[in-house]
Amino acid sequence: MTTLIFENFEEFEKREDKTANGFSAAFAKLYPNYEKHNETNEGCWNCTFCYYCDDCRYCVDCRLCSNLEHEVGCARNHPTTRCVDDPLGVGIT
Repeated sequence: MTTLIFENFEEFEKREDKTANGFSAAFAKLYPNYEKHNETNEGCWNCTFCYYCDDCRYCVDCRLCSNLEHEVGCARNHPTTRCVDDPLGVGIT
């Protein structure tokens, strides 16, 4: 799926194609392979190393999740590790 850079989450929410993933410019700078990190996701924001997820926000290393926020290592909405406010510890939203 397409991954685009947006100025902020509010701009991402206004996008016409709701299946497109989004990254903030600061997050994309930290993860230059952001497109690869989201090629199987739909509608996710600032997610990295996730696969086959949809409509998630700020997740890391997730699989088959839907409509989650701040998850780390979840699979099918069953977190295997703790949920945190800043999963990468980088302070970027």
